[in-house]
Amino acid sequence: MPTLTTLWKTQTTTMITGMYDGSCMITISEEEYPVPANYASKSMLVPGDKLKLAINKDGSMIYKLIQQAPRTHIMGIIHKKNNKYMALGADNKNYSLNTAAVTFFKAQCGDEVCMIINQNSEVNHAALECVLK
Repeated sequence: MPTLTTLWKTQTTTMITGMYDGSCMITISEEEYPVPANYASKSMLVPGDKLKLAINKDGSMIYKLIQQAPRTHIMGIIHKKNNKYMALGADNKNYSLNTAAVTFFKAQCGDEVCMIINQNSEVNHAALECVLK
């Protein structure tokens, strides 16, 4: 997966770009910056999405999605494995789900869900789009 890191510095803000891997933003120099689960859930991030991170002088961090990875939709059924939410997709693969998204949608094991995945990646992480009850 190609990555690009760009670093801008101003008097108050440092800007960094990288690729989302399912939990963190990874820069070209392989630095990891954890992406808040609520932001990843709300933005429906999938591995391969390009992000920009603004680190303010006061230490606050603001992420922004700047380029989506190629996406496709897939249906699945929620279950738990090792205390983590997963979904068995229609393609018989297990996909990791963001716990914040599962909680927001009040999803439960056995619920049918619509997920978004990176169509060009073998990473088994999906963004939860909706729950069909």
